[in-house]
Amino acid sequence: MRYVGDRISDPTSQANSIEADSYVTVDLNAGLTINDRWTIRAYARNVTDEDGDISRQIAVPNSSLIGGTQFISVVPVQPRTFGLGVEIAF
Repeated sequence: MRYVGDRISDPTSQANSIEADSYVTVDLNAGLTINDRWTIRAYARNVTDEDGDISRQIAVPNSSLIGGTQFISVVPVQPRTFGLGVEIAF
């Protein structure tokens, strides 16, 4: 389980940063080794499909222009993801 609290998303650029809300994600991992050669791994990331933002910033694409349009740039948390991996030792 991973908890990330409310925060200013980019403390180095507070002029363009805005607060990002907290979120909680749950990841699951399992593995099985067979004959000391084969390993099968399964994983699930963000099992609850939490909709959080890793970072949020105010962006101005044409900052040199007076009255440039501002928008909020967001990096979202990876959505629910399932995976399977197979490994073989040589």
